[in-house]
Amino acid sequence: MRLALLLVAATAIVSTCQAWQQRVDYIMTVKLDPAARTITGSERIDYRNNSNEALGQVFAHLYWNAFQPGSMMEAQLRRMGETAQANRIANLPLNDQGHVTIDSVIVNGHAAPFTILGTILHVTLATPITQGSNADIII
Repeated sequence: MRLALLLVAATAIVSTCQAWQQRVDYIMTVKLDPAARTITGSERIDYRNNSNEALGQVFAHLYWNAFQPGSMMEAQLRRMGETAQANRIANLPLNDQGHVTIDSVIVNGHAAPFTILGTILHVTLATPITQGSNADIII
């Protein structure tokens, strides 16, 4: 699995004005292969839900997926009139393109279904992360 730094965020609607912030701790085990221009590994995430609602899904950013022809980043740059930057992404040689491949997601010991849309990893949780509880996520 090619792995980029994953920043995890969860969806929740705040029903009060009280501020809160999720807590996420990461342990990453990675191997850099400069010749192949890859990073492989896994990431263990301890995710604490500090919101006032149960979370049925979590998201992670796969930033490197933006750097490939046809990406949402290329399209956004074109919409913004940044043609030179968009063309740079559109014409990236294969060995210069970014890409994150996710092989599996395990949440609290169970395989979790996931989808990838561009730079966003969306994980559906079989059991919501309740208010004040933690989830062990392995990618």
